[in-house]
Amino acid sequence: RKARAPPCAAVTRAMGFGAPTSNRPVQDIFDQLGCVKWCVLATYGCAAARFACDDIFGALNDAFGAVFGTFLLKHDSALEPCYACFSKSPLGTLSDGLECLVPYMLMTLLNGLFTALRLYFILSRFGTLLPCRHQLGCYLPLWLCASAAAQLASVAVCLNAYRSSALHYPSPAPLRDLG
Repeated sequence: RKARAPPCAAVTRAMGFGAPTSNRPVQDIFDQLGCVKWCVLATYGCAAARFACDDIFGALNDAFGAVFGTFLLKHDSALEPCYACFSKSPLGTLSDGLECLVPYMLMTLLNGLFTALRLYFILSRFGTLLPCRHQLGCYLPLWLCASAAAQLASVAVCLNAYRSSALHYPSPAPLRDLG
């Protein structure tokens, strides 16, 4: 019986993205993704803050992006406990490692752009990041700004790492061969 490929692998193959398959250590690619850990942790924080500000669906979007980042960086010491928890849940069926690089980039790009767009609408309506200060929800634009910045910065770093690896070692092999 043929094993079914995980969802991240299907997206990666469908988009035609390859990965280096030479002797270059995979650790070099993860070294380039070093600051993505901080972006993922910031996104978790923004998700919690957005939940506290009654932005439930925005918080879920941030949380899903952060979960993908956790699966991408499963060996990172700061994210290992989160990964261990998620891998024992139904989310454990997701693939992990570099196989989730492209899906993570796509998810965080969309989340970052739509969060930035929402922030723009708030700024154009009120003219400031803090329209009030007497309720917790008044600080939502600050969390939107932090969330968009963290996710878009993460996309930039991931794209740079992907491009540098693909330019030096172009290959049609799927990313799962690396990690």
